[in-house]
Amino acid sequence: MEKNRPVSKRLFVGSIPFRFTEGELLSLFVPFGKVISLKIMHNRWGKSRGLGFVEFENLDSAIAAKEKLHNYRCLLYTSDAADELLCVYLGGRL
Repeated sequence: MEKNRPVSKRLFVGSIPFRFTEGELLSLFVPFGKVISLKIMHNRWGKSRGLGFVEFENLDSAIAAKEKLHNYRCLLYTSDAADELLCVYLGGRL
């Protein structure tokens, strides 16, 4: 790992359920600070790839979110009333 690499305020989010929206993902991260960008990646046909990125305005917010939400699990109620388990894994060099 490079010691001179700049610290990032951008977090990688993996294992996002395919039906999860950017609004639902945003609701998990806004309690930690101002989110300046958020993106769920999609394939060329528009289907979610189950991963995304969240970038915070300041480093302290990114660190707090990573510490609290790394390996985070919550019960997700979808529109068809089926229960799903949301598993979010955060990475990024912090």
